Amino acid sequence: MEPNTDVLGGRTREQRKMRVDAAQPGPRTNAPDILGSVETLRTNWFWSTDADGRIAYLSEWLAGELTTPAEGLVGRDLTDMFRAEGLSTDAGGSIGYAVARRKPFRAVNVRCPVDPDERIWTISGSPQLDAQGNFIGFRGVGADVTAIEQSAGKSRGSPAMTR
Repeated sequence: MEPNTDVLGGRTREQRKMRVDAAQPGPRTNAPDILGSVETLRTNWFWSTDADGRIAYLSEWLAGELTTPAEGLVGRDLTDMFRAEGLSTDAGGSIGYAVARRKPFRAVNVRCPVDPDERIWTISGSPQLDAQGNFIGFRGVGADVTAIEQSAGKSRGSPAMTR
């Protein structure tokens, strides 16, 4: 095999990437473009906190779903914003534990006290550091899992996950 070629059609990785890029119409996308697209699909939403655990950012879509402007939610404590009310596990405690210890958490089911529809959300988050290694808060993603949890609760015969 010649240098700069591989077993996939004899092209280099760069040549394959150029071919894929050329085949895609429109402007090239980057991570912020992709994340913005995910937010507009309204299946997942993003959040972040400051170093003190207060909400610094919520996707506009989520704020609209909660019928509260995002500005009214910014500054609230993450563990007050997302609680385990009515759920079978202590999600608020596990989030509080992770936040206090600056540890990532994944797929924690919560409810939001300002959600008029009383949905079940799942949230995941990870600690963020600045360039000097200082903790600056958490970033994460959330999704509505109400239908999934209600269906699972019915199949288990558990009323804890149903309204």
